[in-house]
Amino acid sequence: MHLDSDREMMLAVGRGRLELMGVLFDRHHQRMYRFFRRTNRDREACEDLVQSLFLRMLEYRTSYEGRSAFITWMYRIAIGLRADYARQRQRRGTDISPDLLHEELPAGGATVPERELARLRAAMRALSPADREILMLTKFEGLSYQDVAELLGCTTGALKVRVHRALKDLRGRFMSTGEWQWP
Repeated sequence: MHLDSDREMMLAVGRGRLELMGVLFDRHHQRMYRFFRRTNRDREACEDLVQSLFLRMLEYRTSYEGRSAFITWMYRIAIGLRADYARQRQRRGTDISPDLLHEELPAGGATVPERELARLRAAMRALSPADREILMLTKFEGLSYQDVAELLGCTTGALKVRVHRALKDLRGRFMSTGEWQWP
């Protein structure tokens, strides 16, 4: 039996084909590392979070029934892990780094001056955590609106409104930090 899709593989993992988790890890570990890195500067912690994510996926393998997209299920677990990690750090008195997107902001082929990236990072930090999450998932992680809506438990239409408002807020915060021009 040849399994191509992540959905089919995860369903097979749930039925006992545990070796397929390695294929899923190979396909998604870098993406999930970047996801964790966008909110945490500690490389080792991010690597640990990725390992924890795949261990948790293995632990809850039978809970994946294939009704939702595999990527949605994986991100739901990752968001929970990230929240758990943040709570643990708060209890110990060490907050998560506020330097969102400190290394990687996709420039879409355009060369953007560092000062503009710094302004964008500052504007992202100023957003509410919910707005940052929505923009990270839809714009930086590249998840479909349908997948993010399912992940957040809202309709696609409601998500579009939330994304629009978050982008409007981001634009306002960005523009208020100085006159912006493309080089």
